[in-house]
Amino acid sequence: MEAAFSALMGLFSGGGAAAAGTAAAGAAGATGAASAAAGAASGFSGLAALKTGTALLSGISALGQIGMGNAQAEIANAQADEAILQAGQENLDAKQRQNRIRREMASILGETKNKYAAAGVDLTGGIAEGQAQRTAQDAASQISIDRRDSEFIQAQYRARARNLRRQGSMARAGGLLNAVGTVANSAMSIRQLGD
Repeated sequence: MEAAFSALMGLFSGGGAAAAGTAAAGAAGATGAASAAAGAASGFSGLAALKTGTALLSGISALGQIGMGNAQAEIANAQADEAILQAGQENLDAKQRQNRIRREMASILGETKNKYAAAGVDLTGGIAEGQAQRTAQDAASQISIDRRDSEFIQAQYRARARNLRRQGSMARAGGLLNAVGTVANSAMSIRQLGD
């Protein structure tokens, strides 16, 4: 600025065209050098800010991916716990059903014995004994079928729980892997900016 002002003063004071030209050239050179230095400094600080911003955003994104993987893992583990509880509940329900079948069998046997006794039929042999055996066999068959069905359902619940826990582990690992990939991509982008 001072060089430009000196050049203008030289023109008005009659210092001649050569002095004005030299001063103007000096002023232009000084101004150009200052502009170039300021541009380089501003470009450097802009590049540094861009690198910092890119690194910050990739870090936030990576943390989000880890958090998402952990959240999915927690959901899967909660569902697995629920499946285990359902297996336990099915076991209790099966025992109740089987006890109900036994009670019904005992009730039927009692009614049958009462009917045959009232009719004067011998309960230790013949029709009465055959009827009692068939009732007991039917009850045993129903209990056996219910037990197998219940064990199958419980096994399905336990298998579902194992699969859900596996999915939870995979979600957690996937979140970490995605985070590593995001950070690696960001690092390569920042490196390319520096070239």
